[in-house]
Amino acid sequence: MTIPSDNPIRDPKYDVLGRADEAKKFARHVLELDASEGAVVGVFGPWGSGKTSFLNLTRKEFEQEDIPVIDFNPWLFSGTKQLVERFFDELSARLKIPGTHEIGKALKKYGDAVTSVSNLSDRLLAIGGVASFTGLWSLAIEGVSNLPGILLTIGFVSCLLGGLLSITGTFFRCCQGDIDSRRKKVEKALRKRNKRIIVVLDDVDRMEKSELRDVFKLVRLTASFPNIVYIVACDRFRVEQALGEKGLQGKDYLEKIIQLPYDLPQAPGHILDQQLRNEIEKAYAEIEKTGPFDEQVWLDVYREIIWPLIRNMRDVRRYTGAIRETIAGLEGKVALADMLGLEAVRMFLPDAFNRLPVLMDILTARSQLSSTEPESMSPGAAFRKYSNEPENMKVDARRIGELIEANKAPEVVKAMLRLLFPACGQNIFGTNTHPQFLGKDDQDVEKIRKLLPSMDIPLPEKYLVDCRVAHEAIFQFYLELVPGEHLVIFDEARRAFDLMADREALDKFMQEIKSEQRCVDVIRYLGGFVDQFREEHVEPGSIVLLNLLPDMPGEPWGLYSESRIIVRGIIAQLFRVLENATAVEAAVRRILPAVTTLSSKAELVLDIGYREEVDSNLVSETAAAEFGKGLLDRIRNTPVDDLAEDPNLGLILGFANTVADPSSDPFDNKKSAQLTFAILRRVLSGATSVGSTHPDQIPRRGFLIRIYGGEEVLKARIENLRTQFEDLKPWIEETQKMTPDAAARLIDLADSFLSRTEQD
Repeated sequence: MTIPSDNPIRDPKYDVLGRADEAKKFARHVLELDASEGAVVGVFGPWGSGKTSFLNLTRKEFEQEDIPVIDFNPWLFSGTKQLVERFFDELSARLKIPGTHEIGKALKKYGDAVTSVSNLSDRLLAIGGVASFTGLWSLAIEGVSNLPGILLTIGFVSCLLGGLLSITGTFFRCCQGDIDSRRKKVEKALRKRNKRIIVVLDDVDRMEKSELRDVFKLVRLTASFPNIVYIVACDRFRVEQALGEKGLQGKDYLEKIIQLPYDLPQAPGHILDQQLRNEIEKAYAEIEKTGPFDEQVWLDVYREIIWPLIRNMRDVRRYTGAIRETIAGLEGKVALADMLGLEAVRMFLPDAFNRLPVLMDILTARSQLSSTEPESMSPGAAFRKYSNEPENMKVDARRIGELIEANKAPEVVKAMLRLLFPACGQNIFGTNTHPQFLGKDDQDVEKIRKLLPSMDIPLPEKYLVDCRVAHEAIFQFYLELVPGEHLVIFDEARRAFDLMADREALDKFMQEIKSEQRCVDVIRYLGGFVDQFREEHVEPGSIVLLNLLPDMPGEPWGLYSESRIIVRGIIAQLFRVLENATAVEAAVRRILPAVTTLSSKAELVLDIGYREEVDSNLVSETAAAEFGKGLLDRIRNTPVDDLAEDPNLGLILGFANTVADPSSDPFDNKKSAQLTFAILRRVLSGATSVGSTHPDQIPRRGFLIRIYGGEEVLKARIENLRTQFEDLKPWIEETQKMTPDAAARLIDLADSFLSRTEQD
């Protein structure tokens, strides 16, 4: 597909605005004008309104009447003298055709005479100036001591100048007679032919003011030739501004020159609308990846952002010519409606568009990846920060106010904020507006508060899934065409979602992600696809995620690590796709055997477990009890060494303590000294030294006590471990990969934990 150009049309078959009939009427009107003393016709219209195309449609009418049409481009010349010289050269050259050769010769001679007089006039004036300067210089050298000489010099110069002016006057009188003679020959030749010559001057309103005045001087100089009709196409308003000077109104000046003004009719709105829609569709018709398309968003964007900025067919061509390249370059990573709206702002409101990058932090919902870093603060966290610093809210509101006011179409910018950047309102004011932060002098802030949407906005992941520029990563990619880190991770999440129905392919893809934190982030972004989860995703997706869980970063002793929260959230959403509890129970029975670690099995059973306080349980109370008892029996029968190797031993023990009958020992293996050491190692891994007041000591201590069912029981198990320590050294070195000294320090640390209280 070829990119539409901004060139004027030359054939009526491309006349999409239906001006061909009007062009014929105009041509007939020009042919019927009384041009016995020449005529000047003005075709007026704003830039881009199609003046040149309209004139091109008239040419066939002139050609049928054997009327030559001469295009004279004044852009190539500067100054009245050069314009006159080249005008007559051009005119005479173009008229060397049968029936006009005599006119061409006469025009050539007339032009030569006018140009010669102009050139000689310049030289004589220059000589006079040199003579005058020489005399004055001699006068200065002579000095005041030689007054008679000075008077003689002045007299000489005066005589010289007087003689020069006399000669010049005589010469010009002679030349004037020659010019008049040649002009009469031109007029005679033109009347003899008795057919018009059309001279077209187009785009003169794009010239500098001085050049534009020179062009109209040329028209005045030559407009009275019989049967020569000038057609001057321009923007009336701009020409009137340029011609006005020294108290003379440009409007009056133009009216003295133009005998027949013709205002080009406006393009019919419905035709312009249809052409714009057609050209937009053509722009992306052959592009494979155009990005997600939301029809409702598109209708609003078109009606409130794009259409108000389109004035004529030139705007249509410029806009649609630009968007094709942009769509192709974005490779489907930006929602089509968002891109089309922003491109309209970029092209027609550049001042507003150029402000957008520096307002990115306000306009967009920032990703929650690496949310511990201030620059990646989530919208909710950002609002909590701003709610404590109301001045920041005021500053940001004023920045948005400046964006709206700093352009010629504020209503379009308001629509852009509302339709493309809905997170802007929440980033400034939060879910609910807070007028208590607004003082008496904060009228601008109050305006912005009313303007920006105050409804809840989707999570950043949802903006990413939909490829909306309301997410920082998408907006940044639109501006730079280089995917940032967040967008790269999200693309991986999209790939994972595409593979979710294929367990083997999904597992291979996730295993290839080298960074454990990167793996967590990819799974987190899967949350943006929850609306697209299907039944075929449930089993393969759950199995792969549960088998990845042991290798993810997080506290091996805790029950609520970030990785666990993310995975269990995705799994819960997967199971909600199934029709009822029976379907969930059947899926769990198929999933459990495929999960490789006891801790991940425990995760699944805990997540789908029955709870009385929950209205929508995933499984029945009976099924939950069955799954819990079955897994507890397996844990109890698992050798200590195998249990100790599980990366999340704390979760296994926590599960056993949760589902076992309170009247019985939930876990007989806990009496094992080996298991006691393995538990201490998992729970106290990375713990602070003895006597430290680090805040993580209390939850670790509480977790150990809960596992063992009481502080006294835990003390007894640790004492038993000390008693058997010498015998356990080989096992500790072989299986736990610790030196005896390090193991002894670990046991001392456990004692110190037990000796501390919450008050400590």
